[in-house]
Amino acid sequence: MMKFLKRLSLLCVAVSMVMNLCFVCDASRSIKYSDDSIAVTFAKETGIITEYEADKTVTVGELAEAVSFVSGGTYLAERYFSSVDKAKESTLTEAVCVFVDMAGYGKYAEAKFGDNSVNSFFLTAENIGLLSGVSRDRNAMLKQSDLVNLVYNILEVKILDYTYSQNGGLSFEETDRLYMNNVLDMYALTGIVDSTTYSSINSEKGTGDNTIVIDGIAYKCEKG
Repeated sequence: MMKFLKRLSLLCVAVSMVMNLCFVCDASRSIKYSDDSIAVTFAKETGIITEYEADKTVTVGELAEAVSFVSGGTYLAERYFSSVDKAKESTLTEAVCVFVDMAGYGKYAEAKFGDNSVNSFFLTAENIGLLSGVSRDRNAMLKQSDLVNLVYNILEVKILDYTYSQNGGLSFEETDRLYMNNVLDMYALTGIVDSTTYSSINSEKGTGDNTIVIDGIAYKCEKG
Protein backbone atom coordinates (compact mmCIF):
# COMPACT_ATOMS: atom_id res chain seq x y z
CA MET A 1 0.00 0.00 0.00
CA MET A 2 1.49 3.31 -1.09
CA LYS A 3 0.44 6.68 0.28
CA PHE A 4 1.57 9.96 -1.20
CA LEU A 5 2.18 13.02 0.92
CA LYS A 6 3.35 16.37 -0.36
CA ARG A 7 5.41 16.80 2.77
CA LEU A 8 6.07 14.44 5.66
CA SER A 9 8.10 16.38 8.16
CA LEU A 10 10.43 15.68 11.00
CA LEU A 11 7.34 15.46 13.15
CA CYS A 12 7.50 11.71 12.51
CA VAL A 13 10.39 11.78 14.95
CA ALA A 14 8.79 9.22 17.25
CA VAL A 15 10.32 6.24 15.50
CA SER A 16 11.78 2.83 16.16
CA MET A 17 14.06 2.85 19.19
CA VAL A 18 15.82 -0.13 17.64
CA MET A 19 17.03 1.98 14.75
CA ASN A 20 17.52 5.00 17.02
CA LEU A 21 16.96 7.34 14.10
CA CYS A 22 14.78 10.28 13.22
CA PHE A 23 13.74 11.29 9.73
CA VAL A 24 13.08 14.21 7.48
CA CYS A 25 11.06 12.62 4.76
CA ASP A 26 11.39 15.54 2.35
CA ALA A 27 15.00 14.55 1.96
CA SER A 28 14.24 10.86 2.53
CA ARG A 29 17.34 10.47 4.61
CA SER A 30 18.15 9.48 8.13
CA ILE A 31 20.18 11.29 10.73
CA LYS A 32 21.53 10.09 14.02
CA TYR A 33 19.38 10.84 16.99
CA SER A 34 20.85 13.67 19.05
CA ASP A 35 20.36 15.39 22.36
CA ASP A 36 18.69 18.32 20.60
CA SER A 37 15.03 18.94 21.29
CA ILE A 38 12.57 18.15 18.51
CA ALA A 39 12.20 21.89 17.88
CA VAL A 40 15.95 22.32 17.41
CA THR A 41 16.24 19.27 15.18
CA PHE A 42 13.29 20.44 13.09
CA ALA A 43 14.88 23.86 12.64
CA LYS A 44 18.19 22.31 11.58
CA GLU A 45 16.69 19.84 9.16
CA THR A 46 14.50 22.45 7.48
CA GLY A 47 17.44 24.85 7.09
CA ILE A 48 16.12 27.53 9.44
CA ILE A 49 19.37 27.25 11.40
CA THR A 50 22.64 25.47 10.70
CA GLU A 51 24.24 25.27 14.11
CA TYR A 52 22.32 25.71 17.32
CA GLU A 53 23.44 28.18 19.97
CA ALA A 54 20.60 28.75 22.42
CA ASP A 55 21.70 32.22 23.52
CA LYS A 56 22.79 33.49 20.12
CA THR A 57 20.78 36.54 19.06
CA VAL A 58 18.84 36.37 15.81
CA THR A 59 19.00 39.05 13.13
CA VAL A 60 15.95 40.44 11.35
CA GLY A 61 17.18 38.72 8.20
CA GLU A 62 17.29 35.35 9.96
CA LEU A 63 13.82 35.92 11.40
CA ALA A 64 12.56 36.83 7.93
CA GLU A 65 13.97 33.58 6.53
CA ALA A 66 12.18 31.61 9.24
CA VAL A 67 8.94 33.45 8.47
CA SER A 68 9.36 32.64 4.77
CA PHE A 69 9.62 28.95 5.58
CA VAL A 70 6.76 28.86 8.07
CA SER A 71 4.44 30.90 5.84
CA GLY A 72 5.27 28.88 2.72
CA GLY A 73 6.67 31.81 0.74
CA THR A 74 8.29 35.23 0.89
CA TYR A 75 5.16 37.40 0.81
CA LEU A 76 4.70 37.80 4.56
CA ALA A 77 8.40 38.20 5.25
CA GLU A 78 8.50 41.05 2.73
CA ARG A 79 5.37 42.57 4.25
CA TYR A 80 6.75 42.47 7.78
CA PHE A 81 10.40 43.31 7.15
CA SER A 82 10.77 45.13 3.83
CA SER A 83 11.67 48.43 5.51
CA VAL A 84 13.76 46.96 8.32
CA ASP A 85 17.55 46.61 8.32
CA LYS A 86 18.08 42.86 7.93
CA ALA A 87 21.42 43.00 9.71
CA LYS A 88 20.07 44.40 12.95
CA GLU A 89 19.21 42.16 15.87
CA SER A 90 15.55 41.24 16.22
CA THR A 91 13.59 41.55 19.44
CA LEU A 92 11.48 38.88 21.08
CA THR A 93 8.45 41.19 20.99
CA GLU A 94 8.86 41.68 17.25
CA ALA A 95 8.97 37.93 16.66
CA VAL A 96 6.01 37.10 18.91
CA CYS A 97 3.83 39.74 17.27
CA VAL A 98 4.76 38.48 13.81
CA PHE A 99 4.03 34.85 14.67
CA VAL A 100 0.67 35.68 16.27
CA ASP A 101 -0.36 37.64 13.19
CA MET A 102 1.02 34.98 10.85
CA ALA A 103 -1.02 32.33 12.66
CA GLY A 104 -4.16 34.34 11.91
CA TYR A 105 -4.74 35.63 15.43
CA GLY A 106 -3.95 39.32 14.97
CA LYS A 107 -7.57 40.45 14.73
CA TYR A 108 -8.50 37.98 17.45
CA ALA A 109 -5.96 39.55 19.83
CA GLU A 110 -7.40 42.99 19.20
CA ALA A 111 -11.00 41.84 19.61
CA LYS A 112 -10.43 39.74 22.71
CA PHE A 113 -8.18 42.12 24.62
CA GLY A 114 -9.45 45.45 23.34
CA ASP A 115 -6.46 46.68 21.34
CA ASN A 116 -3.55 45.59 19.18
CA SER A 117 -0.94 46.27 21.84
CA VAL A 118 2.09 44.13 22.60
CA ASN A 119 0.29 42.95 25.73
CA SER A 120 -2.65 41.67 23.68
CA PHE A 121 -0.36 39.78 21.34
CA PHE A 122 1.63 38.19 24.17
CA LEU A 123 -1.56 37.12 25.95
CA THR A 124 -2.84 35.62 22.72
CA ALA A 125 0.48 33.86 22.08
CA GLU A 126 0.26 32.35 25.55
CA ASN A 127 -3.32 31.22 25.01
CA ILE A 128 -2.63 29.43 21.72
CA GLY A 129 0.54 27.69 22.85
CA LEU A 130 3.07 29.75 20.91
CA LEU A 131 5.19 30.54 23.96
CA SER A 132 6.04 27.02 25.08
CA GLY A 133 9.81 27.07 25.64
CA VAL A 134 9.94 30.79 24.77
CA SER A 135 11.07 33.62 27.03
CA ARG A 136 8.41 35.94 28.44
CA ASP A 137 10.82 38.87 28.71
CA ARG A 138 9.27 41.45 26.41
CA ASN A 139 12.41 43.60 26.52
CA ALA A 140 14.73 40.78 25.43
CA MET A 141 16.45 40.31 22.12
CA LEU A 142 15.31 37.31 20.10
CA LYS A 143 17.52 34.27 20.73
CA GLN A 144 17.82 31.07 18.73
CA SER A 145 16.13 29.13 21.52
CA ASP A 146 13.08 31.39 21.19
CA LEU A 147 13.00 31.25 17.41
CA VAL A 148 13.18 27.47 17.07
CA ASN A 149 10.37 27.06 19.60
CA LEU A 150 8.18 29.68 17.91
CA VAL A 151 8.65 27.89 14.60
CA TYR A 152 7.84 24.51 16.07
CA ASN A 153 4.92 25.71 18.18
CA ILE A 154 3.10 27.46 15.34
CA LEU A 155 2.79 24.18 13.48
CA GLU A 156 0.14 22.93 15.89
CA VAL A 157 -1.77 26.18 16.40
CA LYS A 158 -5.41 25.67 15.50
CA ILE A 159 -6.80 27.62 12.58
CA LEU A 160 -9.46 30.24 13.29
CA ASP A 161 -12.53 30.72 11.14
CA TYR A 162 -13.65 34.36 10.88
CA THR A 163 -17.29 35.37 10.41
CA TYR A 164 -18.39 38.94 9.66
CA SER A 165 -21.90 39.91 10.69
CA GLN A 166 -24.13 42.34 8.77
CA ASN A 167 -23.39 45.09 11.29
CA GLY A 168 -19.67 44.71 10.73
CA GLY A 169 -18.99 42.65 13.82
CA LEU A 170 -16.39 39.90 13.74
CA SER A 171 -16.70 36.51 15.42
CA PHE A 172 -14.15 33.72 15.70
CA GLU A 173 -14.42 29.95 15.84
CA GLU A 174 -11.49 27.65 16.56
CA THR A 175 -11.33 24.70 14.17
CA ASP A 176 -9.66 21.29 14.38
CA ARG A 177 -7.39 22.18 11.48
CA LEU A 178 -3.77 22.88 12.33
CA TYR A 179 -1.54 25.60 10.92
CA MET A 180 0.87 23.05 9.45
CA ASN A 181 -1.97 21.32 7.58
CA ASN A 182 -3.53 24.46 6.13
CA VAL A 183 -0.45 26.51 5.33
CA LEU A 184 2.36 24.02 4.72
CA ASP A 185 0.43 20.91 3.63
CA MET A 186 2.39 19.16 6.37
CA TYR A 187 1.11 16.28 8.46
CA ALA A 188 2.34 14.55 11.60
CA LEU A 189 2.81 10.83 11.71
CA THR A 190 4.17 8.51 14.37
CA GLY A 191 4.98 4.82 14.27
CA ILE A 192 7.67 2.18 13.92
CA VAL A 193 9.99 2.93 11.01
CA ASP A 194 10.62 -0.31 9.13
CA SER A 195 12.69 1.05 6.25
CA THR A 196 14.25 4.23 4.93
CA THR A 197 15.98 4.98 1.67
CA TYR A 198 19.23 3.54 3.00
CA SER A 199 18.43 0.95 5.66
CA SER A 200 15.83 -1.40 7.06
CA ILE A 201 15.23 -3.36 10.25
CA ASN A 202 14.27 -6.36 8.12
CA SER A 203 17.18 -6.47 5.67
CA GLU A 204 20.50 -4.84 4.81
CA LYS A 205 18.97 -2.71 2.09
CA GLY A 206 16.57 0.18 2.26
CA THR A 207 13.85 1.18 -0.18
CA GLY A 208 16.34 2.75 -2.59
CA ASP A 209 14.12 5.69 -3.43
CA ASN A 210 12.44 8.64 -1.76
CA THR A 211 10.24 6.34 0.34
CA ILE A 212 10.02 5.30 3.97
CA VAL A 213 7.98 2.48 5.45
CA ILE A 214 6.21 3.09 8.78
CA ASP A 215 4.16 0.34 10.42
CA GLY A 216 4.25 -1.58 7.15
CA ILE A 217 2.88 1.29 5.08
CA ALA A 218 5.09 2.88 2.41
CA TYR A 219 5.07 6.68 2.14
CA LYS A 220 6.32 8.26 -1.06
CA CYS A 221 7.61 11.73 -0.26
CA GLU A 222 7.61 14.34 -2.97
CA LYS A 223 10.33 16.99 -2.78
CA GLY A 224 9.72 20.70 -2.91
